[in-house]
Amino acid sequence: MSTRNSLLMTLAVTVIGTAGCDLSKMIPPPEARFVSSERADDVSPKAKKFVVSVVDEQFGSPMDLVAWKRLPVDFGEITGKVVSVEVDEDGSSDQLTVELSLEDGAESPGLTSQGIVWTSGEYTQGAIKAELGKKEKVGLVGIQIDSFDVEDGTLILSHKMSSPPKEGDTFAVVGSQFQAGRHLYARHCLHCHGVTGDGNGPTAQYLNPRPRDYRLGVFKFVSVIKQDRATHDDLTRIVKHGVPGTYMPSFMLMDDNEVQAIVEYIRWLAMRGELENQYFIDLETDFSKSNISSRVDSSDDKRAERDLIEEEFKDYITNLFDAKSIYDRVLKPWERSRDEETAIFPELARIEDSIESRARGRKIFMGKAGCATCHGDAGRGNGPKTEQYEPRKSGGGTWDEPGLHDDWGNIVRPRNLTTGIYRGGRRPLDIYRRIAAGISGTPMAGFKATMKDDQIWDLVNYVYSIPFEKPSESSDEKKDDDKEETEDVASSEASPERSAAR
Repeated sequence: MSTRNSLLMTLAVTVIGTAGCDLSKMIPPPEARFVSSERADDVSPKAKKFVVSVVDEQFGSPMDLVAWKRLPVDFGEITGKVVSVEVDEDGSSDQLTVELSLEDGAESPGLTSQGIVWTSGEYTQGAIKAELGKKEKVGLVGIQIDSFDVEDGTLILSHKMSSPPKEGDTFAVVGSQFQAGRHLYARHCLHCHGVTGDGNGPTAQYLNPRPRDYRLGVFKFVSVIKQDRATHDDLTRIVKHGVPGTYMPSFMLMDDNEVQAIVEYIRWLAMRGELENQYFIDLETDFSKSNISSRVDSSDDKRAERDLIEEEFKDYITNLFDAKSIYDRVLKPWERSRDEETAIFPELARIEDSIESRARGRKIFMGKAGCATCHGDAGRGNGPKTEQYEPRKSGGGTWDEPGLHDDWGNIVRPRNLTTGIYRGGRRPLDIYRRIAAGISGTPMAGFKATMKDDQIWDLVNYVYSIPFEKPSESSDEKKDDDKEETEDVASSEASPERSAAR
């Protein structure tokens, strides 16, 4: 079986989400659709069509989402058992009476439009053959609940099964949290972050800095090293507290379960973007527009060369498209993020704030850590690197405009530390993590591997003191003091007698 076809063997559940609006009868709303990555423009039309079809199978469309169980996402799941079955005379549907397994005191939920997976009986995953109209799919469950009566527990499926489920068959309704997250995201987040999570919603063009683009799987203010993905707690903290100094507000008044639903939906969007991006990257080498044009232009028989490329592409999607390898590369960092041990915590308790600690921290700021090259000697975010033409991370050459750039190609200003506003949080632990782990997606490096905890804490203490420095203490006079102190230290090391006296 080809890798392409084996995609259908992965358990997934379609979760339909609908939103009504009276105004839509007069003014139809714009169609909600997921936008392909910019990399789609770099590959051939057939390669783009292939990737879009794969991503659509795995994730669905905005109004017809797929809760793909391969992903490390909590979609929300309610288990149940069939108590009785009533076959509809016209053969259009089957009415089931079910019993749900709910925690004590929990209200019976509305299940309409959510996906259902059978966990015992004829339709158990692996043996299922669900007829969806005239199209038969194996293992890709696309059956939804058409209606559910909370009072008497009667449930009607959206599609007629080949034969009705039997009494005692068990099932799981997947997508309760997922669907709630979609609706909450559409209400509170979409206007900035966009339907696809590309940071290009209707209001994004008016905002600076731009809203986060989730599609790289990169979130700036996290508790882990740059190579790992944001933990659930990281994203929860950002949603609850917002990002000070930006247009990202706090949703502290939102219920915890609503916050968790939004976080899971954001994680799902990020995984979708990362997988799509990686599919395009794997195709770019052989099937980019530039590569194909070069091959065709340099060939004596252009038609024959195009036919050869066509055959190579068919062979690739049939035999060489390694979906599992891509899943592992993209999803493993997300799976690791579920482990609480991935979060960075200091091994040494915070050093007491003191004049001596701040002085040591300033030396690190000006020297070993090189903070001043970006943040400036006074911490105003105007270091020399903000005026230099920096090299691009990919593609070669330098940026067309001076300054520092993030992974999305936007110019970023180093934090002006004199304001006392810290976007990743202002707790000592938050500042520690920014120094230790860096800021993902930006030139801000992490120093956990090169600095000891006591040095990081000294730097934290100095950063906290910067907003309270007098102008003279953070300008040329401060430089002269640093220079004199450095000379004193050098002189002491050269003279044992003086060192002993000190």
